Amino acid sequence: MTRYLLRRCASGPYAALCSLGLSVSAGLGLAQKPQGSASPPLLVAQVSAPATLPGMGKELQRALLSALKEASVVAQAAKTDADPALSARLEELGAGRFRLSLSYRGASTQSVGDLEHLDDLVYAVVAELRPKLTAEPTPIPPAVPVVSSPVKREPSPVKRDAPAKVATTPATTPATTPVTTTTPPATTPPITTTTPVTTPTLPPTTLPPPTPVPSTTVSTGNESEHKPRQRPRVAVGVMGEPLASLPPGYYGLGVVGQQAMMAFLAQRLQVPVVATRLYSLVGGFEALEQSLRASARHTLMARLDSLTISSGVLTGRVHLVLLQDGKLLYDRSVALPPTVPGTAEPTSATFGRAVSAALELLTAELSGRLALQ
Repeated sequence: MTRYLLRRCASGPYAALCSLGLSVSAGLGLAQKPQGSASPPLLVAQVSAPATLPGMGKELQRALLSALKEASVVAQAAKTDADPALSARLEELGAGRFRLSLSYRGASTQSVGDLEHLDDLVYAVVAELRPKLTAEPTPIPPAVPVVSSPVKREPSPVKRDAPAKVATTPATTPATTPVTTTTPPATTPPITTTTPVTTPTLPPTTLPPPTPVPSTTVSTGNESEHKPRQRPRVAVGVMGEPLASLPPGYYGLGVVGQQAMMAFLAQRLQVPVVATRLYSLVGGFEALEQSLRASARHTLMARLDSLTISSGVLTGRVHLVLLQDGKLLYDRSVALPPTVPGTAEPTSATFGRAVSAALELLTAELSGRLALQ
C-alpha cells in the first residue's frame, strides 16, 4: 500500500502536494519519537526497626511503598541493602512513643507517634519528603520542526472595474457644503470630482418639563452632637480594708463597698459596670490587665482608710482612684458623711449607705472624668 501511494505521488498533478505531505509526516514522526527513557524507580530499603518488634521492618517497607504510590512516586523495594536511595528507621522513645525517620540524598524528615498510628506516621513523613523525591528536572520536549511548503502560489488576478462617473446632484437648500474626493487608481491619473452634500434642516426639539425633585433638609450642624455618646465601660475592684482596727461587726466590708460603687455608677451615672478581682489600690499595669479581660478600659478602685463609730454615728474616709488604659485619671480622698445606723439594720447596710452618700458628693467630678457631660 505504501509503495502504491509513493508511485501515485511520484507522477501526476499531485506530486507537489504529496511531497509536502510526506515532508510534514516525516517531520512529525521525528518530533513524536520519544527522546530518552523514563527515570528509574525509587529504591526503598527495608525499614530498620527495634529488636522488640520483629517483622515490623518489612511491614513498614510495604506501607512506605503504598504511600509513595499514592503520592505519584514510582518506587520499588530494594533487593539488597547496598546504598539504597531511600532509607527509613523506626526508633523507640519510651512510654509507648516511636519515631519514624526517612533519609533521601541528604534530606531527612521524621514524625513521632504510637504504634496504633504508624500508618499516619508513614504518610506524614512521605508527604513532607515528597518535594525532594520529585525535585528531578523535567526534560523539555524538542520543538516540532517547521516545514515550509515547496508549492509557490501565484497571485490571483483581480478584476478592477473602471472608475464610475459620479453624477452631480444640484443643491436643494441653501445649506450646501462642497466636499472634494480624490480617488487615485492604480494605473490612471487621479480624478477629482465634486459632490455637494446637503445638510437637512432639523425641526426644533421640544424637551419635556423637568421632573420636580423633593426638597431635602441639609443639616449644617455637627452630627456628633445628635448621636448618643457612647458611655465607657468601668471595671470596679473590691474595696480594701484599713490596716488599723475596725469597729466590732464591721470586718469584711470590701465586697459591700464594691457593690455600693457599682450601684452608684449604674444607677446615678448610667455607666455600664463590671466587677473584677482587683483588691484595694494596685498598679496601673495590673489594673489594665484585669480590666481588659472584662472588656473595659476604665478602672475604679477604692480603699477604706479609716472607719470609726462615735456616739452611735459612723464616720470614716475613703480613697478613690480612677484609671483609663492604666493611666491616672482621677485621685481623690473623701470623708464618709456621718451615718446613723438604723434600728436592727445590718452593719453592711449601714456601711453601704455611707459609701453611696460619699459618692454622691463626687457626682460632678466623676461625670467630668468619664466624659459624660
